[in-house]
Amino acid sequence: MKRYFLLLILLLSLAVLIPAGAETYELGDTADDFTITTVEGETLSLSGLLSSHKAVLINFWFINCSWCEYEFPYLQQAYEKMGNEVAVLALSPYDSEEDIRAYQQSMNLTFPMAQDTAGLSERFGCTGYPTTVMIDRHGVYCFSHSGAITSESAFLRLMKPFAAEDYASSLVGFEIPPVQPSATMPPAENMALALNSNGSDIAYSTLDGAWPWLLKEEDGRSYAYSSNSGEDSTSAVLHASFTASKGDVLAFDYAVSSTVQDDFFALFINEEPVKVFSGERAWQSYAYALAQDGTYEIDFAYLKNNALSGGNDTAFIDNVRLLSGQEAQEALDLNPSWPQTAQGNAAFDVLNEDARPVVIDDPSGTLSSYYPGAGFYLVPGTELELRVRIGKDVDAEAASLYSFYDGSQQTLDTLKTDETGFLVTLPSDSLETTGYPWSALVVYPYFNDYETIAPLFWFASEADLDSFCQSSIAENVTAAWKYADEKVMYTLRFTDEAGAPLAGVIANICDESTCMPLVSDENGVISFENVPYPYDVHVIRVPEGYAFDPSKPYTAPLLGGEMQFTFPQSNAQ
Repeated sequence: MKRYFLLLILLLSLAVLIPAGAETYELGDTADDFTITTVEGETLSLSGLLSSHKAVLINFWFINCSWCEYEFPYLQQAYEKMGNEVAVLALSPYDSEEDIRAYQQSMNLTFPMAQDTAGLSERFGCTGYPTTVMIDRHGVYCFSHSGAITSESAFLRLMKPFAAEDYASSLVGFEIPPVQPSATMPPAENMALALNSNGSDIAYSTLDGAWPWLLKEEDGRSYAYSSNSGEDSTSAVLHASFTASKGDVLAFDYAVSSTVQDDFFALFINEEPVKVFSGERAWQSYAYALAQDGTYEIDFAYLKNNALSGGNDTAFIDNVRLLSGQEAQEALDLNPSWPQTAQGNAAFDVLNEDARPVVIDDPSGTLSSYYPGAGFYLVPGTELELRVRIGKDVDAEAASLYSFYDGSQQTLDTLKTDETGFLVTLPSDSLETTGYPWSALVVYPYFNDYETIAPLFWFASEADLDSFCQSSIAENVTAAWKYADEKVMYTLRFTDEAGAPLAGVIANICDESTCMPLVSDENGVISFENVPYPYDVHVIRVPEGYAFDPSKPYTAPLLGGEMQFTFPQSNAQ
């Protein structure tokens, strides 16, 4: 499923007018009554819904939100089972009534849908979409979840406590409970025997609340496998404990068949994740060197973020063993290695010969706020040729690359490599081909970390880049761009309060690594030409008799332009 949506709407909401005096709700507040007219012409109010239902679930969404589209079938399934007890209302702050009606019909959704004409998305503090809130029978705002709820089971586990006959006190701050395990772990001695580790003094157990690992024999191999396949927000954990010496190695065989960056097979040592695998991996071995003498607590965990499943949606382990001496070193030598040449977490080398870096001045601040450190390139043609470089702390078997073109995601270790990094070729969107003026990718360097990202945007033509700046970043905002290697002019004007020019002002012009002191001429002007950059401007001296604050920094316009500085006389303070 291709994730096409406005850049801003990908991660935050746009402004919706709030009635004068209205404030954002906090969990535990009693919600004010409201009235909404659905796309079918029915008028609904909170008080009316609560008079006929035990709770109200409000889902905030919009048409071009792919995760909204992903979760709607699950909400529909839950609504068909619980709709008589829990009212469901889907509100879009952005879409027209006509478009919502067509969308509802195309998705076969039967719960009420409407425009958010009451500004409820703002009142409930929506910062991302979809967002689901729950109001209980007392009118109390009890629950909020930003992001897709990705199974019918999860929606039912949300609804049922609020519909309970014995519901009394409001469940403020309610969290959706996980699915309870449906199986128990085999006896520990059976697990040790199956994993061939009964001679290594490794004791096995499971954790309270976690799903167990179960045993299976297949193709002459006995192994353990995670039992939580298909169950959202669950963990299957096989716990092991043993005593080892410094330099010993824990080795095991494993396989995993899962969704990249959604579900993980992870090795925890003393509660710290030390190795992570996801995607499709046939049986192979991994070895981990133990750093000191002592007792170790180990968890083999299959972690499911949501109900989205890939492959068998299962992790497998076998042949768990403690090694020392030459055997330990040989096991470590079998671990894969990758080029790790970036100074930080991740960096990009665009390899297309005719590619040019660009700089975008976004007055809304969306790009810098939600995609800090993003690179922007003009890349003519239909493909991007890219090298991804990672830092020394990044594990290529856990780090992944997500393409906005088709929603595909792959771990970096599955890509071809050269001596510097990982090589990938990705198709480009354009107005001429797919109708979309921009392409993007994101590298997630770390396991289960969706905030530490490395983003890259590219454009097939200047026309596409113009369109992106004019309509794709934020509503009613026009950005500007220039080539990053093309110099632009910066002009700083210094005057007194009467407008007379001040000669002899010294200002330091600084980028990330250097500062350049310049002096204003007889016209009170400093001019310099350089590549686009938000240079820091520090005034370090003014003519005698004038006051200034040497600690106050200024920022030059990103794409060049003028800055005005006015200094009062010191005796006028």
